[in-house]
Amino acid sequence: MACATGVEFSSIMSNNSTACARYRFGEFILDNGRAALFRGDDGIPVRPQSIEVLRLRVANHGRLVTREEMLEEIWRGQADTDDSLTQRLIEARRTIGDEDRTIDRTAFINTGNTH
Repeated sequence: MACATGVEFSSIMSNNSTACARYRFGEFILDNGRAALFRGDDGIPVRPQSIEVLRLRVANHGRLVTREEMLEEIWRGQADTDDSLTQRLIEARRTIGDEDRTIDRTAFINTGNTH
């Protein structure tokens, strides 16, 4: 069973069989169980909401995830301001070396070459 089209993931599945325990994109591994991001064996310090931004994007590879979806999924509608999401998007991009790209105020994160 594939967790996300086009995204390589480890064979370790979470207790919920519809969710991956780990996603691999480019040179990064996002470990859902530990809410951690790795480049090879090296852990990368990232805020929890930025990890969630990356998880949501990688899990939905190939599909646009709206700001509203992110706010609802990550903050359960409780973000102080829209700026909270903007700052976590910026942090997530910087962490994986992605350049800031927007089209008509729509933000995109490149999850890299997936395999």
